[in-house]
Amino acid sequence: MPEAFSEAPAPGDHRLGFQTLDRELPPASLPVEGRLPSWLAGTLLRTGPAKFEVGSRSYNHWFDGLAMLHRFAFADGAVTYANRFLASRNYLAARDTGQMAYSEFATDPCRSLFKRIATSFVPPKFGENANVNIVQAGDEFLALTESPLPVVFDPGTLETLGVGPPAPGQMTTAHPHRAPRSGELVSYATRFGPFTTYRVYAQDEHTKRRRVIARLPAQLPSSSTCAGTTMPASSARSTWTGCARVRFICPRRSCAVTGCA
Repeated sequence: MPEAFSEAPAPGDHRLGFQTLDRELPPASLPVEGRLPSWLAGTLLRTGPAKFEVGSRSYNHWFDGLAMLHRFAFADGAVTYANRFLASRNYLAARDTGQMAYSEFATDPCRSLFKRIATSFVPPKFGENANVNIVQAGDEFLALTESPLPVVFDPGTLETLGVGPPAPGQMTTAHPHRAPRSGELVSYATRFGPFTTYRVYAQDEHTKRRRVIARLPAQLPSSSTCAGTTMPASSARSTWTGCARVRFICPRRSCAVTGCA
């Protein structure tokens, strides 16, 4: 993580991506250079890391910054913008206590030697700092990261509404795909234990129910941080998951799976 800047980074400087954005804005008109088509109407939603310092400490990686939601609305050749911090447990703890309380992708909140040793025997505490991706599941909008808890938010006000049903594991991917025939969201999660498995699962966008499609043993589980790929429909497929190539049998021909290259 870069140290505090003595001067503002120039355009194109990679350190721009590590500058904290603290200001939250209600919908505000943006200047437009040129002209937007009159037929262009809709909303673009994004999430991403925005705050990189908590108290006297800084996060170690771009993926660790506290999540902020962004909303661009287009109508009649004009654009409005609003932003709001995602009210995750990570953000609320940092705001209320001035300390890092949850582990992130590359940042350990523990500072003392005792706590560092203790975390070797107790799994780290992850929150739901969903700063990677946004998907729509039925009438819900979800902010996602690699932790198993999706965060539900209001696409109009950007208010955080709570967390959705967890993925069937301790780690998942933030890039589910939609099965072309069933319309289900399909993804996978890593469930750690004496016999670690990858669990490919699907979620019905109407009932919100999740079902496990396949379980894949993983002796050396790999990271699920990836952009993902969509596999064509078939009864049997091989795909890449991190650095491990795995094969699963899909009980339905409409199934798709997220994997890593």
